[in-house]
Amino acid sequence: MAVVRWKSPEYPARALARRIGRSLVEVGLSLHRCEQHDPMYRLGGVCLQSVEAQPGKNPEGIVVTWTTHDVLLLDEKRWASYFVMHQVMNATLGTILKALGYDAQPHGSGGAWIIAIDQDGASERQSP
Repeated sequence: MAVVRWKSPEYPARALARRIGRSLVEVGLSLHRCEQHDPMYRLGGVCLQSVEAQPGKNPEGIVVTWTTHDVLLLDEKRWASYFVMHQVMNATLGTILKALGYDAQPHGSGGAWIIAIDQDGASERQSP
């Protein structure tokens, strides 16, 4: 997966990520600080990443996935719980995205979802 940085304030993926993030926060989910140097990184939450189109693999868009708090991951006795929670939360996240009107499609093998950017630069968000 080719992760890209936000190229400019007008970059379509940036606007889409902002809309998705706002929608998820409005329903009570927290956004994950995906940069490992961020002090809030260990807390978990919804991770949003912009990806470039890869022919035959994925369209350009935003990948949405759940990441669990590091406390659960670092406790060897609870690894099974970590992996189960990761799967459950990603499945639930897909249901939430669809309920919010996003055309979320499964992405990769880890339970992530991708919301593509159409040719006009807007998300493929449907009316709820």
